[in-house]
Amino acid sequence: EFLHLFLGGIFAMVADPNVAIRQSALAFLQSVLPKLLVNNKAFEDEGASMKVDFDKILQSLVTTMEHPDPFVRKVAMYWMSRIVKAHMGDPSDKKTGIDGEGGIPQTTYLTAASI
Repeated sequence: EFLHLFLGGIFAMVADPNVAIRQSALAFLQSVLPKLLVNNKAFEDEGASMKVDFDKILQSLVTTMEHPDPFVRKVAMYWMSRIVKAHMGDPSDKKTGIDGEGGIPQTTYLTAASI
């Protein structure tokens, strides 16, 4: 529910000159993104214990795409494309997930070399 409040700061840490901070920020982002990609209607229900405000997350990502570091912009664009594809994409275009049912999306791990 509050992810959007500190997401910009986490993305800013990706541009930090300290390698340990960059790696920690990327590890955090890699651990959070798959949880956001699960297309679960419970996220949008009022009574859900974990509520995700995708509008605010996407707004934060748009702001992050103005960051001066090109790698940070690429990571933010990657996040946005994955979220939009997972939640608004064509259902016939979905790939089968790791569970064989299409319910859990395959995770592509993000590194500087992969972008």
